[in-house]
Amino acid sequence: MTTRLQIVALDKMAFDADVDSVSLPGIDGQLGILPRHAPIVTVLAVGSVTARQDGAEIKFSLTGGFAQIASDKVTILADAAERAD
Repeated sequence: MTTRLQIVALDKMAFDADVDSVSLPGIDGQLGILPRHAPIVTVLAVGSVTARQDGAEIKFSLTGGFAQIASDKVTILADAAERAD
């Protein structure tokens, strides 16, 4: 089972694919997101997003922003997001 991860920056769609899990830099600490997560909206701190896809890690650096989490989709809106691999 997977969840859709979309990372949207002001100037581009930085990432859009199905992933197995996502770790986000919440303002109160790291958030771990798996498929079928309870819906929430949260503010993100400056930090890194780590997604697992087929056993590989994909990392992005964020300047903060917001995340909308649904049972089958995680959407991140940030001023800037860059691949950090």
